[in-house]
Amino acid sequence: MFWGISSGQSNEQLAKWLVKENWRQLENNVEIAKTDSLVFVRMDESSPVGLYFFSSLNTILLQEGFKNIFLGNRSHRNGIRIESYLKSLSIQYVPIKAGLFRKKKYRRIAELKQMFRVVNAGNAKLLWSGDLESVKQDTLLKKRVFELQKNQLLFLQGKIKKGKNPIFTYLRLGFLTGVSIAVVVLFFSVRTT
Repeated sequence: MFWGISSGQSNEQLAKWLVKENWRQLENNVEIAKTDSLVFVRMDESSPVGLYFFSSLNTILLQEGFKNIFLGNRSHRNGIRIESYLKSLSIQYVPIKAGLFRKKKYRRIAELKQMFRVVNAGNAKLLWSGDLESVKQDTLLKKRVFELQKNQLLFLQGKIKKGKNPIFTYLRLGFLTGVSIAVVVLFFSVRTT
């Protein structure tokens, strides 16, 4: 599969895109209008990473025209209560094999998993509950990967996965070739005696 080189949006922009995608999935599962009163409750109150994604969602919704947003009030009696919990965030850079004279590239894989519970605050009826997951991939040059790891929030820097060392690949191939030759030689030497 061919992966074109991307200029690579920042990891913060990427994280906001993932939040937006999870919200789109939630809207597909529950009918939510821009005029509804939305009461957001964080279920992972002690997590600074959870707070980041919680505030990112609120910012995105304000930009998209939702006007009635209330934060952290479980006792709100009107509207739709949306409880959220950050399950995991993963940003990884996986090396891509390159030829001798090509620049080293990495595939960036970002994944966000969140749990949501949507409840009608008026009658406490559960409207929807479940996990939502968004994934985005792109390909970056090595230089861009190191740029993205600087000046980022620690949890948004991502991890570089180690690729296989080509020396060990050649050693393994040499070992398998040697064993194969030894088996063939033994076969013919036993057969001729």
